[in-house]
Amino acid sequence: MHLYKCVDDLGDTLFIVFTLYCFLLAYLMPLLFMIYFYYGMLIRLFKQARAVRQTMIGRRKGVDEK
Repeated sequence: MHLYKCVDDLGDTLFIVFTLYCFLLAYLMPLLFMIYFYYGMLIRLFKQARAVRQTMIGRRKGVDEK
């Protein structure tokens, strides 16, 4: 019976480079993209909420004056 196993035979430097590359590509870049796009989405939502609030205040003033 033959048993096969997978062994990484990387040197220390290459292993560190590979680990950092995987970390950057698989974790850090998606995290930064998510932070960037969620921040933009929150800014738009707060601006829209402020605009809706101001139009509601304007409508109330118009109703109160009549």
